Amino acid sequence: MFRPVSRWGAGVHSDGSSLFSGAVLHAVWLGLAVLTGAVVAPAAPPVLRDVAVIPGHGHGVFGAAVSPNGELIATGSADQTLKIWRRSDGQLLRTFFREFGSSDVLFSADSSAIFSAGNGGAAGWDLTTGTPLGDSGFFGMMETGGDLDCSADGTLLLVAGTAGGTEETAQIVRVSDGAIVQQFNRLESHVVSAGRFIPNSNRIVTGSSGVFGSSVGFLRFWDLDTGELLQTIEIPGNGILGLDVSANGESVAVASWDGRVELRSAADGAFVRAFVGHTGLAASVAFSPAGDRLASVGADGVLRIWNAATAELVDAIPVGAALADLAWTPDGGQIVAVSGAFAPPTNAADNHVRVIDVPTASEVGRLTQLTASTTTFAISPNGGLLAVPAIRDVKLIARDTFEVVDTIAVGESSTGIAFSPNGKSLALSGFGSVRTVDLTDGSTRVFEEPPTPFSIVAVAYSPDGALLVAGNLSGSAQIYDAATGVELQEIFPPGFGTRAAQFTPDGAFLVTGGANAYLWRTSDWQRIRGFGDRSFSVSDLEITADGSTLVIGTVDGAVELYTLDNSDPIQTFDTAAGWVQSVAISPNGRWVAAVTDVDDQLLYVWDVETGALRATEPIGNRPTGLMFSDDGRSLALLRVDGTIRFLNVPFSVDGDMNCDGVVTVSDINPFVLALTDVDAFCASFPDCAPTNGDFTRDGVLTVSDINDFVAALTDR
Repeated sequence: MFRPVSRWGAGVHSDGSSLFSGAVLHAVWLGLAVLTGAVVAPAAPPVLRDVAVIPGHGHGVFGAAVSPNGELIATGSADQTLKIWRRSDGQLLRTFFREFGSSDVLFSADSSAIFSAGNGGAAGWDLTTGTPLGDSGFFGMMETGGDLDCSADGTLLLVAGTAGGTEETAQIVRVSDGAIVQQFNRLESHVVSAGRFIPNSNRIVTGSSGVFGSSVGFLRFWDLDTGELLQTIEIPGNGILGLDVSANGESVAVASWDGRVELRSAADGAFVRAFVGHTGLAASVAFSPAGDRLASVGADGVLRIWNAATAELVDAIPVGAALADLAWTPDGGQIVAVSGAFAPPTNAADNHVRVIDVPTASEVGRLTQLTASTTTFAISPNGGLLAVPAIRDVKLIARDTFEVVDTIAVGESSTGIAFSPNGKSLALSGFGSVRTVDLTDGSTRVFEEPPTPFSIVAVAYSPDGALLVAGNLSGSAQIYDAATGVELQEIFPPGFGTRAAQFTPDGAFLVTGGANAYLWRTSDWQRIRGFGDRSFSVSDLEITADGSTLVIGTVDGAVELYTLDNSDPIQTFDTAAGWVQSVAISPNGRWVAAVTDVDDQLLYVWDVETGALRATEPIGNRPTGLMFSDDGRSLALLRVDGTIRFLNVPFSVDGDMNCDGVVTVSDINPFVLALTDVDAFCASFPDCAPTNGDFTRDGVLTVSDINDFVAALTDR
């Protein structure tokens, strides 16, 4: 996933001295090992770490909460413990024991107390002293408490659950003395699985789940003062497991057994929109503190983050274990997700607690609606503009503000687009046509019509801007004088269709992609060689900025790397999907990205040096284009629905502790600092993550990473 890496992981504290020279590498290892008593483990294959994992519970974890001051995390488990963790480093601070376990946990408004829902209702403890609150520690009395919420002023506690076997019940309990001040009962064959106060009103809302094979659940609105049932809304989907209310009191989000996540009006329960994506039950749902995002988890083991206003999937973070509950941090920058399994069939629960960094909208990328459907785009040479074809025009969008700054009428749909090297012109291709648009005065030049009027799907300028190549589905490619539009040459790659074309940086060669990829010498337009021996055609290609490497994507799901002087691939990556729609390689040649269509619609990123798959990202819609920014720090992803998503690329070289892109002796000091004082490291290197040195991939930088760090230094 593309998101900032967690800061967790200063494994050992010591007063070890700074080290500077490559000559003392073994002394680094020896000194730190002796200092810490290290037993060094072998390195695991490099993968992108973006989730801090906290083991510690013996059974499923079903409740998660973050303290209002943002400093603490609480988790409640079926192992009969409630644990309090320090959020900054994951250290366990306290453990409370509760018979039969906890189904939900909640901090008091002032972060001084913790409450737990379970058998007998709610229980509470003072976090400073560890002593139970009240005479018995219990707040309210019911057979089973399933969910908790606190009033805006922190004086009242809502406890939702069951009473008398299957009687729906919810109680309002005064926090100061544990007294029950209101009771809400409904004699039904359901249990109340969730309840919330509705801000700016005198109402609460509860969600119930059937217990005797019922195919529906109920959303009920109650009068807080009188206890009167005001409204009942039938919710399809085998019952409600989780719900949340937006901070403004206008919306209710519901998670159901059948995987449904819905938004409903808090005024009358009317359906607003659905959030589609979960496979298996949806266990919990929560609004972000700002209310602009909605997060949901469930049995499929994926944390999904949605745009609350549009139901657009903003992010999907698979963790590989069934998830039972989640909680946002007050700043909206992290989500705590806990693993527990409700019922088979489901992914197995691993009983872990995960702290997941969740970028802001600007960090994860902006979703910009451009047109109803589009298949290609281009980024200007200076990176300031995006050019995106619409149905009969081209929109120019400012990269920094995502605002449309100009619309150029072209009269037809465009299947290919490219900026000239000086950024002053656009080349466009369509059905049997090629044209250029002068961006300084808006004038258009239509090129000579190709001999075979098939759809032209690829256009590319030569590095000096003098030539323009246009590839069409008939199999040929035309070479034009870019200034006059006169055809200079037609080349015929073997097979059918030319879907992609690119000049080498020096302009000496052209690579075309169709039935295969071919290298052409531009001085005489002779075909020099083909790349690979395949039975499936090339869908996209890209050449590195230095001209050293060719990246090819194929329709059978492969991504291949070649040098231009050899027909055999130097590296092959497999997406396990049916079609690679687009490929891209970072300017420094370190990262290769590909988007797939047909089967999985995922974004893949590989480390070229190690061959390791570093990340996958659900796209959320059919991909049509992919491109790295000039600085290699972000990826632009175009989707068929007309949205462009920008994704930060926080990849780093393993062991690069100062984030200069290489591992040298200058990384020794930062490594030692991250190992001994993570806060000082983050202050000194704010753009780097301490987990850059996490070679063992356990999510934490510890002494077990020393050996591999030394190996990285000596191998380079």
